[in-house]
Amino acid sequence: MKKWIIIIVSIIVIVVISQSWITYHKTVTYKNKEEKTAVQKAEKHYKISSSQISDVTYYNGKTPYHIIKTKRKGQDVYLWVPDAKKGSYIERKVKDGITESKALSIFYALKYDTLKVVSVKLGAIDDVPIWEITFLDHHKHYNYVSLTFDDGEEIQHILHI
Repeated sequence: MKKWIIIIVSIIVIVVISQSWITYHKTVTYKNKEEKTAVQKAEKHYKISSSQISDVTYYNGKTPYHIIKTKRKGQDVYLWVPDAKKGSYIERKVKDGITESKALSIFYALKYDTLKVVSVKLGAIDDVPIWEITFLDHHKHYNYVSLTFDDGEEIQHILHI
């Protein structure tokens, strides 16, 4: 009887580990495929070389975007590549917008109830480039504040999710 329990538990553990690995692998493969597609769209639209791309991030908003940091005409730029046809391609020189640290400074000056900043990432709302700041408040609710990339103006906040 003891052997049967060990065998059954072992089989269950193997199945759970296998399913976890398969799910992880599918997710990573999908993410890499979507990233590659975004880079190809950027190469075609902006006439850039993928060898100059230094970073690719993803923003899942009303209109999802991949944000690509690259060099173009000798300058560091961010390129917003829409996932769907309804979004616009957006380009901004890195030096023409606020930095991540400046966005955080502006955010802290807004005096939101902040326990912990979870992430700061680029995105776009209605074709306006933004810094999206995700944070936890003292009740451990998720919150989002969006500041424009160009000047740091708050254009959206979603609180107590």
